[in-house]
Amino acid sequence: MLHRSDEWLLNYDLIDLDDVEYYINNRYERQNYLNMLPVLYTIKAERIKEIAWEKEFVKAMSIEMKCKEELIWKAVNWWKTKVIWKRPILKEEAKAWRMVKGKVRRMIEKENK
Repeated sequence: MLHRSDEWLLNYDLIDLDDVEYYINNRYERQNYLNMLPVLYTIKAERIKEIAWEKEFVKAMSIEMKCKEELIWKAVNWWKTKVIWKRPILKEEAKAWRMVKGKVRRMIEKENK
């Protein structure tokens, strides 16, 4: 169970590697390293794997849709965070592909109006 008073929570959906590195190298919380570092290193390793996979997803869609990768990244971030919990693309690849592609189409249509 999570509580608002919990001190060791990170928003995995929105955290980037720079944030993780900051916390890993933050000497201010040294007394808590035994609790913090295993979690932070696990998050870092998982995010690196996830980002590598997402880059290939974005590159493939960019080629198929003949549009900038930046636009697809926006749609990917929309898809991952549009529900209460994070949905990694790898777990629902076909659904993600279909929904992200639709979002990119709508974004392109909106730009062209």
